[in-house]
Amino acid sequence: MHRATAIGALIGIVLAVEVAIPRPAAAAGTEVLVVQAETTSLSPIPLQGGSGSYTLTSAGVCTVVDADRDGDGGSCSLSSTGNYTSPVCGVANFRGSATVTASGLATQVDYQVVEVGGIGVLTGSATEQDGTSGTIAGVLAIRPLGAPSPSTCAVGLSLDGVAVMDT
Repeated sequence: MHRATAIGALIGIVLAVEVAIPRPAAAAGTEVLVVQAETTSLSPIPLQGGSGSYTLTSAGVCTVVDADRDGDGGSCSLSSTGNYTSPVCGVANFRGSATVTASGLATQVDYQVVEVGGIGVLTGSATEQDGTSGTIAGVLAIRPLGAPSPSTCAVGLSLDGVAVMDT
């Protein structure tokens, strides 16, 4: 129940931002991505000062909605790899690349997520399979998974997020 409420709140925030941003008439496409994902590998995040790498994949919900076509949408898959730095537990900077595949078409995303206290702000660029490129922005709820040791903050991560891709 809490996960569904969090996703609903995230969608509301991103859609409010999407409506508030003026856009040129020539914008080629706007897609909304709703995703749940989990790390499949993560260098444990220490309590203080550390860096490492991660891999994550969609786990549960992965939906792309075409906002330019009356909300047409479908399922998708997401896979991502990257690196993180964390000065202290609950604060991190993630940089990586992801592939979002929907309807047999892949979109490559290069991104940065700044996380504070379990909320992450995502920004980056997106390039569709046909070479069309644009931006991506969104918000993520990030939670630790697994049992950390006394010296680690997280040994796995789960995220729920929503992002808008303009290409």
